[in-house]
Amino acid sequence: MRVVFITHIHGDHQLGIIKIMLERDRLVESKFGGFDIKNKLYIVTPTLMMDYLEDVRKTALKYPEMVVLVPSNDLNPEPDQYYGEDEYV
Repeated sequence: MRVVFITHIHGDHQLGIIKIMLERDRLVESKFGGFDIKNKLYIVTPTLMMDYLEDVRKTALKYPEMVVLVPSNDLNPEPDQYYGEDEYV
């Protein structure tokens, strides 16, 4: 698994992604994990989850550099066509 897209904020998404982050972190540490330290996990997430996931990344992972958080709005080249100004986060 290299990329996870979280499309919206929902409890099982928030808890599920933490489980994935922790399990990958454990595999990086394991000599039997078969992980290349350069094999990062990219998580594309709604902006509203960024602070939460950044907190988990920094405090709960032994290898936080193995997780890259990408705000989903960075991937939308024309946000004004899809969101009103107040809705774009």
